[in-house]
Amino acid sequence: MEQSYGGPEGFRVFVKEAHARGLGVILDVVYNHFGPDDLHLWRFDGWSEHDGGGIYFYNDHRASTPWGRTRPDYGRPEVRAFIRDNALMWLEEHHVDGLRFDMTLYMRTVDGEGSESLPDGWSLAQWVNDEVQRVRPGALTIAEDLQDNDWLTRPTAEGGAGFGAQWDARFVHPVRQAVIAADDDHRSMHAVAGALKPAAGDAFRRVIYSESHDEVANGKARVPHEIAGGAVADWFAQKRSTLAAALVFTAPGIPMIFQGQEFLQGGWCPRLTTTTTASCRSLLVPVERGVVAEPSGSRTTPSAFRPRACHRFGSTPIRPITARPSRVRARREPWRSTRPVTDCRPAPF
Repeated sequence: MEQSYGGPEGFRVFVKEAHARGLGVILDVVYNHFGPDDLHLWRFDGWSEHDGGGIYFYNDHRASTPWGRTRPDYGRPEVRAFIRDNALMWLEEHHVDGLRFDMTLYMRTVDGEGSESLPDGWSLAQWVNDEVQRVRPGALTIAEDLQDNDWLTRPTAEGGAGFGAQWDARFVHPVRQAVIAADDDHRSMHAVAGALKPAAGDAFRRVIYSESHDEVANGKARVPHEIAGGAVADWFAQKRSTLAAALVFTAPGIPMIFQGQEFLQGGWCPRLTTTTTASCRSLLVPVERGVVAEPSGSRTTPSAFRPRACHRFGSTPIRPITARPSRVRARREPWRSTRPVTDCRPAPF
């Protein structure tokens, strides 16, 4: 654990303070590979073969991952127990509320979808998820798999992996494309409508988002930057980013925003100080409050979504409508300028 952020004791204090403020903490855990830096398990007892990592790792072709040849040997009982104990430690000793498993695709396959499967990795995920529910009933485990595999969230008794939810790649890509595209020829509102509707089953088995650490890296950028390049304070860039966030908050699913997205951040969020926090006004908070404040099925329109003058966004038959007030007021109070009113019926406007 990173000592510069306080180490284990500092993390316990962080979780306790978060809980005191009504916030749950879900921790990112990485079991698809170990290391490659500070890898104390490498050749732990001195033994290895094929230039591999020794007893904690596969020592054949199964060792290879996108992050190096450091995949744990999921078939070795001692390694399985090590991973299981690590998962339970975060729940029992640090009192986190759930775990998000990094790229489970590389726990269950060697080289990604369509490649050789790793049955031991799948059974390990089942065991860990069962143990998490035994120790902390109701704790949420989330798989980042991005292959829309329904078996990940099915119960282990049915052969599923037993995760509570998984990241939904079918949501993020159509939504980002729709708000980033400069003209309607490159925008599919049918695709957006498909993204808003869960593929099957419980909608809250999916985590939906328009920005994540993957979407703002690896040759990509945050939504305002994708729209306007370096002009991240551009009025339309911020409004389209807000529209994407509004879809995240209102579509069926578990909404997730990326650090700084609540400030409509155009780049990586700076280290926050009292000064930067005061200057980075939380632009999406009124939208969030409008969503959260209204009970399910309420006939009252939240104040954050009450329309004023309407602006049509999109020219294909399925048309979300964005209501916005005057541009003068919008520049003074940017968060007031986007009010999503979505009509996804496939009929002319």
